[in-house]
Amino acid sequence: DSFCPIIRCVVQCPKFQFHIIGDSIPSRHNLISYGFLREHGEIEKILRLCHLGIATLSLYEKNMIETSAIKSRLYLASGLPMIIGHEDPDLNSDLPFVLRLPCHKDNVSSNLERIRDFTLKCVSNPSLRISARMFAENQLDTRGKERIRLDFVRTHLPTAQKT
Repeated sequence: DSFCPIIRCVVQCPKFQFHIIGDSIPSRHNLISYGFLREHGEIEKILRLCHLGIATLSLYEKNMIETSAIKSRLYLASGLPMIIGHEDPDLNSDLPFVLRLPCHKDNVSSNLERIRDFTLKCVSNPSLRISARMFAENQLDTRGKERIRLDFVRTHLPTAQKT
């Protein structure tokens, strides 16, 4: 079940409040489940309540280790630092606003202390939100992606033409 890692967080971190958008799951004292939302405005309203986003943590269930999830891009564009449990080709390993967990079944249970520390860092350091937003604008926006693509073409096209 793809929600198992999040449920582990909910149970192991009772002082944190979790907001889940998507599949409905039973609510708990520290979990609010909204189900699927159709309006982007509704999603933005909920994201403004959050200090960080939790992206895909169970990609291993699909025998995958890498993705470029839209959810991750939405979190960063909204200025939310995030926790991911997979590789993402756009997110290098030293970004201070991303906690990358290994892509395996025990990624949450074996990293609870790191998750708690990262969450507290996100709550106490609002500059991480600004950094996440700026990264999204400069690196993930279509203009930034096109700039990277053009730089690649400029760098490699002359070499390709000589051979």
